[in-house]
Amino acid sequence: PHLPSPPPPKPPHDTASHTYDVVYDTCWPADLVVPDGIHLVTPTHKVFVPWGGQQCLDPTHMWSATNQHNVSFSFEYTMHNVGFATAGPDWQNTLQLDGEALGISRHGPLARGGALTAAHVLPFGAPDYEPKAHTLGLHLNSDHSAGPTSGPVHKTITVMYCNWGVVVKADNSWTVGTQSVSFGRTMCLRDADVGESVPGEFQLQMTYGLVNSGPQEARAYFTQSQRWVDVGRVDGNVTGTQTAPTLPPGGSRSTPLTLRVLTPADDKVHWLTLTVDNGREIAWLQQSTAVTADKGIPFRFCTNKVIADHGQCGCRANLSAGATFKIGRAANSSLLPVAHWGGRLCLSPQDANKVNYNWMTAQFRFVHTEENAGGGGV
Repeated sequence: PHLPSPPPPKPPHDTASHTYDVVYDTCWPADLVVPDGIHLVTPTHKVFVPWGGQQCLDPTHMWSATNQHNVSFSFEYTMHNVGFATAGPDWQNTLQLDGEALGISRHGPLARGGALTAAHVLPFGAPDYEPKAHTLGLHLNSDHSAGPTSGPVHKTITVMYCNWGVVVKADNSWTVGTQSVSFGRTMCLRDADVGESVPGEFQLQMTYGLVNSGPQEARAYFTQSQRWVDVGRVDGNVTGTQTAPTLPPGGSRSTPLTLRVLTPADDKVHWLTLTVDNGREIAWLQQSTAVTADKGIPFRFCTNKVIADHGQCGCRANLSAGATFKIGRAANSSLLPVAHWGGRLCLSPQDANKVNYNWMTAQFRFVHTEENAGGGGV
């Protein structure tokens, strides 16, 4: 601070020692500090984090979100002036995440011994689904404009996202009509499985089970109803929709869905698909292994009407060999070595059941499996 000009020196008190009186005053600078730490401000409470400490950011800590890729958190800290002069007239503070400035604010003046609290709502972006450490740093007086202070203050804490992510999967409780769904196999629908609401329109009643194996509740966070829509299709055409409520972490449910198809039953193969969250409204959805358009349920009809109209059941057998086979001489097939189609297997005379050295022939025990993935029997 500017001081008035001192008065002229007084005559010496002791001419022998040349001792004089001098008028002086202290002129120490301001000194801004945030001594303890910073508060994470949630919608319901505050969490204190000491400098150098670590804090998990879970969905309950979120202050706001404009969409699932832009999540904001609120932080608060208190500055103290422990110096001898007023800090100011103003100065800049900067909050950074991993070195990138997210919040810049101006404050001041702050008198000697005074305190000032600042709050920031910081846009963090999209959360991590796997734990990853980030550095949140406070640069106090980052523009050096608080007057002659002891210098900028840089304090940090470590933050990471915890318990984020929704993982919706299909369970094994799916049914169509009276039959359980076996993914990868063709269903053969009979009269008991098919309804007819009007002539020329067949109707399927299905149930589908979903489980949320993620740590976060599945809900359409950014819609007014908080619900999403699942869509059923037959041969690519939308035939039924279902509005789905929230699904808690670790929760599961089975949901009915009616599919109405304006195509008469025939002897051809058809595809039933279900798209979970058709509008992509579930927030923070990591993945969905429920049945979607690229993984459907093939089915055929074997109703009395199809047989009468086409002279045969629409269901067909679909035989295929298993992925492996066994070959050797052991009487117990479980002791035979396993080989894969398309692979290589070295056989010696000791592996043969019988060897004719005159004719250079050998007999081996051969075991393989067959699978019928079709809807009809063999």
